[in-house]
Amino acid sequence: MIIRFFKKSFFPQLITLIVLTILWWIPSVFVDSKVLAFPIFQPSSLSQKWLLQTAAVFIFIITAFFVNYLSIYSRLSNRNSYLSAFFFILLGSALTEFTHLTPVLLATFFLVLFYQKVFQIQKSNKVILTAFDAGLWLGISGLFYPPVLLFFLMGWFALIIYQSDQWQAYITFLTGIFLPWFFIFTGLFWLNNTGELTQWITRFFHLRSQWYPFHNSLDFSLFVLFFLTLLVSVLRITGNLSSLNINQRQNATVVLWGLLFSVLLVALTNTTLQALLFVNIPAALLMGSFFSEIKKLRLANIWVFLLIILIFINHYLFFFYAS
Repeated sequence: MIIRFFKKSFFPQLITLIVLTILWWIPSVFVDSKVLAFPIFQPSSLSQKWLLQTAAVFIFIITAFFVNYLSIYSRLSNRNSYLSAFFFILLGSALTEFTHLTPVLLATFFLVLFYQKVFQIQKSNKVILTAFDAGLWLGISGLFYPPVLLFFLMGWFALIIYQSDQWQAYITFLTGIFLPWFFIFTGLFWLNNTGELTQWITRFFHLRSQWYPFHNSLDFSLFVLFFLTLLVSVLRITGNLSSLNINQRQNATVVLWGLLFSVLLVALTNTTLQALLFVNIPAALLMGSFFSEIKKLRLANIWVFLLIILIFINHYLFFFYAS
């Protein structure tokens, strides 16, 4: 029932996705968070918390629908489907550490725009310019969370996968990445503040020291369940690559590389648990594609319903302990 419902893209599905997001993100207003990286994201009053949380919900919902657009544009799922948006919201709302306005959330939004430009390389008549645009969005994303700059390798792999024979595209892609950083460093140089920015950047690029970042067993349980769901989706899609047409196969391969680089970013760099939001982009695309092809939906619906219930428990259990 759940999967079949989100296989369509009508107004009831849209409203349901928005309501689910609000229900899963609003409880974070009442929880003291230690995951916020910048002082600007640390509210001093309840009204500021509501304001920032409203902005977070809006950005997250917009990002989810951008991901759904990518799924349709890349032809990884049905044209009239909200499955990818649904799984992005499901994944991005699972853990309480995700549901705040943070630099990672903003970086994820711009990373989706990077994916969009990467997919457009396939059919672009101006590959050099499209590659520059992709690099520009990646560079802007990196301003909020520098480790995402490692996705420049994904951009180069995408150019290879899409069989681009214009070597200039590889250069313009890097130029787009460095352009926003050039302006930032230039401005800070004149203000004599480059040292602080350099220290802030370098602290991310260390090997992970904490290999169990979960705060409670329910967070870990949800992570395992989603990991198993993603693993099945990846195995199914990789097994069916040969049956896809050339455009779909190239797009699916790019998404798989995006998933690999996302996992490596989270596993190897000194990032927070929030960085799993970067994994959510390719994961939602792959899950949306996988579940859109399932014929027997009974077990799939039970599995997804279990995930939804556990997410509600994870967000609202705090109120029972507080009382």
